[in-house]
Order: sequence, then C-alpha cells, then structure tokens
Amino acid sequence: MAIDAGKFEVSKTEGIATVKYNDENAFYEGTELSKKVIKEVFDHAHSYIEEATKAAAEQSTKIMSEDKDIDKVVVEYPYGVSKRGQVNVVAKRSQTFKSPADGTEVTKSTLGVTVKDPLTKVSKSKIQDLTKEMTATLLS
Repeated sequence: MAIDAGKFEVSKTEGIATVKYNDENAFYEGTELSKKVIKEVFDHAHSYIEEATKAAAEQSTKIMSEDKDIDKVVVEYPYGVSKRGQVNVVAKRSQTFKSPADGTEVTKSTLGVTVKDPLTKVSKSKIQDLTKEMTATLLS
C-alpha cells in the first residue's frame, strides 16, 4: 500500500490546517479482499459490540439490582482475531455530574465501552519516532 501525496487536500483556517486524503479506495488497496467482504467484517464487528454492550447492560442491571453492595460491574468479551483483543463494558450504579446548562448536580447510571484490538493500533515506538522527527524539524 502506498499513500499518494498528490491526493491530499489542505484547507487552512485561523492557524489550523485540516488535511483530507481524497482516495475513497485507499483502505482497500493492497489486499485481495473485496470491498464487500471488508464491509461485512466491519458490520459484524459493529453488531457484535452493540449486542455485547446490550447484554452487558442487562447483566449489570440484574447484578446490581440483586446486590445493593455492588456499585460497578465490569464485563469482558473476546474481540477480533488476536487473543488479546477484547471488548470491556463498565457499568456504574451511579455517578454525579454537573449539568453544563445550569451547574446543578445530576446523578445517573453510566455505561462505558472500550474496544481493545492490538492488531489495529500504531505502535507506541512508531509514534515516538515520528514525534522525535517532527520535533527536530519544527523546533530546532
């Protein structure tokens, strides 16, 4: 896969440059998989995460309803093709927030979802190397 520098579109406003890569097929290049198959995989992942979240919310509600001493439930699911891939759903009985509208306190239950997929991340060392290069160029 190669990124074509000629397909970047840059717009600038108030000291911020926004860069858009204009090749809607870039993600699919370099693979023998069809667009249709890749879309099916992403659709499946999306549905799986939604169903896992729904089931976790239901299970968490049941657990906290039956045991008033439980304030937080963590539900873990496998995810993706890596053994380290995981979907974590954290349900909290209650959390207090300040309303942005009027500053009053609001208490409600919360649900957080984290998807860990080690096969789709950029390595920390790669980011550190790129950051060092940027710093050397921009701040030297």
